[in-house]
Amino acid sequence: MEILKSSFSETDVDEFINLSKNDDIRTEGMKDPKVVAWKFINNPNGPSNYFYFKKNNKIKGRIMSAHYPGKIALNKNISNSFCLSDLYIEKNNRQLSN
Repeated sequence: MEILKSSFSETDVDEFINLSKNDDIRTEGMKDPKVVAWKFINNPNGPSNYFYFKKNNKIKGRIMSAHYPGKIALNKNISNSFCLSDLYIEKNNRQLSN
């Protein structure tokens, strides 16, 4: 298994939508490529960080670190705030223990 991180991009949109299609858990908006692109790429605060893992060269799970409206102050430094969202792991790769 390979765990990777990148900025979410237009080339990721279809795979993002299709990954969870079999579980039918996508809301209507998250089935729309334009909505997904705005939320994770084109929103005013910039693209989301995309963490995912691959098995046999196919993405099997993911979580997004998406910009969240607002700022956070740490040690007198002000930064954009993020929230973790859209966690998904393909059914065959879910387990409670190793």
